Amino acid sequence: MVSTLLEKQVEQGNYQKDKGKQSESSGNNKECTLEKFKKLDPPYFKGTGDPDEAEDWINKLEKIFAAMKCGDEDRIRFPTFMFEGQVEYWWKSIQPRLLERASLSWAKFVEVFFEKYFSDVVRDRKVLEFIKLEQGDLSVDQYEARFIELSRFAPELVVNDLNKAKKFKRGLK
Repeated sequence: MVSTLLEKQVEQGNYQKDKGKQSESSGNNKECTLEKFKKLDPPYFKGTGDPDEAEDWINKLEKIFAAMKCGDEDRIRFPTFMFEGQVEYWWKSIQPRLLERASLSWAKFVEVFFEKYFSDVVRDRKVLEFIKLEQGDLSVDQYEARFIELSRFAPELVVNDLNKAKKFKRGLK
């Protein structure tokens, strides 16, 4: 299951380590190993079509990377080990194109991942859902939780506490 990209990056990391060039700032951190990553029980990603699952997966990985103090290079070595099923096939098909451009950064990985599993169309739907959000049959706590969850898709609508409070109050009905 080890992909060509991962092999190249591991080889490059080992070469740099052998040359004494490995440092945390370059993205190679002794604390950031596959063994330690796996011990933190990262979730597998199956690509069920649920965009929230995709976002949750990335968020969980970022928490693990922060705890492990992983640099940018390290962050792109491990996630593909957590792909299952059709996601692995997608990755194998897109990987050569990504390698043609240059080295792959974590930000670029996330961008490409979200293009596939959390599209702009879905994000636009979330913005619209936030705009139309009303309490309805929800309890105030449920409404608040949904408000917080959806507000991240439309930060321009809640740029400060006053705007956020007004939007929240308008939805209480």
